Amino acid sequence: MINNKIFNKFSDLALLKKSLLAVTVRGIGAFSMLLMNYIIANQLSIKVAGDFFFIFAIVMLISQASLLGLQQASIRYISSFLANGLWGAINSFVIDSRLLVLFITSCLASVLFTLPTEIFFNADSFSPVICYISMSIIAQSLSILTSFQLQALGRAYSSIIILSILVPLLFSFFLYFFEINSLIDTMKFYFYSCLLNMFFSFVLWRKFRTINGKDTYDRKKVLNTSLSLWSIVIITLLTQWGAQLVVGMIQDSDSVAIFSVAQRVANVISFVLIAINFIVIPKISPLYESGDFSKLKELIFNSTRILFFISAVFLLLVILNANYILSLFGDRYTEGVWVLIILWLVRGHLAIFSLEIFVLSDARSLQARVGARVAR
Repeated sequence: MINNKIFNKFSDLALLKKSLLAVTVRGIGAFSMLLMNYIIANQLSIKVAGDFFFIFAIVMLISQASLLGLQQASIRYISSFLANGLWGAINSFVIDSRLLVLFITSCLASVLFTLPTEIFFNADSFSPVICYISMSIIAQSLSILTSFQLQALGRAYSSIIILSILVPLLFSFFLYFFEINSLIDTMKFYFYSCLLNMFFSFVLWRKFRTINGKDTYDRKKVLNTSLSLWSIVIITLLTQWGAQLVVGMIQDSDSVAIFSVAQRVANVISFVLIAINFIVIPKISPLYESGDFSKLKELIFNSTRILFFISAVFLLLVILNANYILSLFGDRYTEGVWVLIILWLVRGHLAIFSLEIFVLSDARSLQARVGARVAR
C-alpha cells in the first residue's frame, strides 16, 4: 500500500527507469567494494589487511584532495561548454587539468619519499610501499578527474565504472588468483589496478570526445571556481575517510581492519535506503516549481515512513545477525559487532532524513528559479 502511494507518483516512467538504472550501477559499485574487503580479509592476515585499509584511506583522501576542486569544476564548465558546442574549450580544459593534477600529485609523491617510514608504520621494508602509494595516488587522481569529466559529457555509467567499480574488481581478481601475503605485494597489485583503471578512463575519454574547434576558456576563472569548491570537497572527504584515518593513527592494524570491514558492511546495508532516495529526489524539484506543496508534503512523508520502516527492519536483522555477517570475513572480525550496529544507526539516520535535508538545502535555489520564471 505505502509503496504504491510512492511509485504511483512517477508519471514519468523514463525518469523512474533512469533512476533505477543509476541505483543499480551504484549498487554494483558498493558491492564491488564489499567484495574487495571480503577477499582482503580472507586472503591476508589481519595485520596486513589493517595496514592496507589505512593506506587505502590515505590514497583516496590525497588523490581526491589533490584535485583542488577540479572534479566539481569539470562538471560545471564541461557541461556548459558542451551545451554550446565548444569542444575546443573542452579539450583544452581537459589537457590543462590533467597536467595540473599530474604536477601536484608528482610533487606530493616526492614529499612522501622524503618522509621517514616511522610516520606511517614501524616497518623496515616500507620504502617500496611508499613508492607504490605515491604512484597509486597519481593514477587514482587522474582516473577520478577523468570520471567526473565523463560525467559532464553525460556518460554517467562510464563515470561510475571508473570511479567505483573497476579498481575494486581488478584488485579482487589479483588477490584471488595470485599468491599475495605481504604488504609490498598487496600495494604492488593495488597500483596495477589503479594504473589499468587510469588507462581505461583515458580510452573512454578518447572514445567519447570530439576533436573540433579552437575555442578557448578563462583559465583564471575556472581555477578560482575550483578553489572555491575545494573546501566542500575536503569536508566531504574527511567525513568519508576521516574515521578510518583516526582509527589507523590511534589504534593498531587489527583495529583498522575490523573497523573497515564493519564500515563497508554498513555501507552496503544502508544502500537500500539510499536507493529509495535516488528514485524520489528527482520528483521533488518539479513538484516545488509547480507549487503542488500538498503532493510534495505527501511524497516526503510517505518516503520517510518507508525509510523508517525499512531501517527498523534492517536494524533488527543487523542486531540479530551481526556476529554471523562479520564471521564471514574471519573470526577476529566479529569483534566489530557493536561498531557495525553503531555505524548502521548513523547511516540509517542520515538516509531517513536526507530527503528533508535535500529540500531545505535546495529551497533557496528552487525559489530563485521560480522567481526568475515568474519575472519572465
